[in-house]
Amino acid sequence: MKFLFSTLLASGLTQQACTVCSETMLERNKPRAITDPTDLLPNKGCWDSTDAADFETESCAQCYALFFNTRGKDNEQDDFYVLHAERGCVHDRVLVGYNVTSFPTASDCNPQLPAECSMTLNKDNFGNFGSLTALYVVGTAVDTLAMGQQKIAANKYDGMKNFNQAPLRCHQCDSLFSEANNACFQNPPAVSDCEDFNATSCYSETSSYTAYDSSTNSDRTFYYAKRGCSRKSSQLAGVTDIREETRDLPVVPMVKENETVQRRVKLEHCASDGCNKAKMDYISTNDGRKIGISAAFLLLLLLN
Repeated sequence: MKFLFSTLLASGLTQQACTVCSETMLERNKPRAITDPTDLLPNKGCWDSTDAADFETESCAQCYALFFNTRGKDNEQDDFYVLHAERGCVHDRVLVGYNVTSFPTASDCNPQLPAECSMTLNKDNFGNFGSLTALYVVGTAVDTLAMGQQKIAANKYDGMKNFNQAPLRCHQCDSLFSEANNACFQNPPAVSDCEDFNATSCYSETSSYTAYDSSTNSDRTFYYAKRGCSRKSSQLAGVTDIREETRDLPVVPMVKENETVQRRVKLEHCASDGCNKAKMDYISTNDGRKIGISAAFLLLLLLN
């Protein structure tokens, strides 16, 4: 999410040099489940008060620092952990359907107690799906820069005390291109958590199409499916947004490189857990004909 412009709260406020950085860390394959986010906090980069002082700065009236996390299980049912830190100027931002003034807030906040300076990130202020609890500091360059890994670990602030459950779950798989009516195309695996905290919808891309194979002097049928998490706004995705488009697809995948044919692909975006199950229900051919999949299978059986 990009900073659009800094907000000057009053003409008399002193301008200061605010550190500007953003860093996201993904951890996986831990030998045990991690329950305390501070066990994984990085001690360098945007997370570290000393390192952060070396990043570029921007002149503005108020600085901020923001920290949050998520955890979930990927499509292999392995635990993953996401930790995010960002620093910059208190600013206005434009989200889909919303104009946000003075993010994260126009009011100074520098936590003296663990319960202070905790906020909820959602579609109305950060643009994310669901809600995430975060720790923030707003104020001077000195105060915001002082908040980092060591201080968070020592004080166990409520905004970073527990892991947020990753708020969006989608079917996630990729079958590439195969001649088998594969599981990702026909019956996708169980939903899994989205690692990207900016994901706001689920998506699917599917195609079943014919391509001529000169080596066998015959048409071959291929199936392609890709499903996962998308940053397309849930408002734009709506309940379900399904459309088709023509793309260049491989003639004989993994056999003839860089040779393609134009075939139809079904695209879906939707905005609820596990909604991305759409699949192409016909076989796209070179002359635009639509062959029902069940009829095509029957024809293949008769020819064998």
